[in-house]
Amino acid sequence: MTKIERLFPIFGVIFAAVYAYAVFKDIALVTYHPKIGVWDLGHTPSRDGPAMYWYGFVLFAIVVAVPVTALCALVPEKLLEKAWSLTWLVPLVAMVCFVWLLLPYYTK
Repeated sequence: MTKIERLFPIFGVIFAAVYAYAVFKDIALVTYHPKIGVWDLGHTPSRDGPAMYWYGFVLFAIVVAVPVTALCALVPEKLLEKAWSLTWLVPLVAMVCFVWLLLPYYTK
């Protein structure tokens, strides 16, 4: 595997972790109000209908994951290989966090 090929899964792991954190802490860079078709910067309350924060969560995760992945490209190859064996754990923990976050919707 080339170094670039190794960075894609690292980006996925970082993205999953940051996305879960953004949802848990309500860190949205943008808010979309679909009923009125308005975009707001940051996490704003809904206006005239429900607000969509998903775009803001994804944008926050991308903004954080891209530079962190670029920094991982500077890490020596041997150190990346050691950390590579634990990369499956982060998406699994992110999924468990989302089950916990969404549990009230299924138990009401």
